[in-house]
Amino acid sequence: MNLHPANTLLVQWYATPLSREAAEKLALSAKYRVDKSAKSANTSFAGIMMQTIADWWLDTESTMCPSRGIHYADTKRKMALYHLMVGQLLMSSKMNMALDYLDMGLRYADGLIRGSDYFTLYNRHEELRYLSLSDKRQKPYDLPELLNESRVIRKLTQNNQYSIPRK
Repeated sequence: MNLHPANTLLVQWYATPLSREAAEKLALSAKYRVDKSAKSANTSFAGIMMQTIADWWLDTESTMCPSRGIHYADTKRKMALYHLMVGQLLMSSKMNMALDYLDMGLRYADGLIRGSDYFTLYNRHEELRYLSLSDKRQKPYDLPELLNESRVIRKLTQNNQYSIPRK
């Protein structure tokens, strides 16, 4: 997980599917970061979120919703990041609660990022609304694949609205 400057941190996509090996490496990095911060009595929020992502791809978290990070999200920016990351993880596997988390993350991000970045998030989330979500975890997809599928569904839906009914 690359940490970006604070002004773009909330716009990044964190749910790119990871191989088992990559997720295990991320889990080790996260553990090191969390252990190091624990020695100074400061919890590493970035480390906790890295653990959340690694756990998701290692399938050690509940398949419904990773919740560890919420306990450490003590600022508006951290709340935004937590909700966006969880929403993205859920969306990558097309799970029902994804849009709720993405919407909440967008609300928290309001005022924290540039207007153009806000609309990047907003437009991404609006496009993802066309996907069919379920209670069960699906095969994971990266953002370009999700957006492509969503655009196809949107176009098919729009074409059906304007088509002439057949007799």
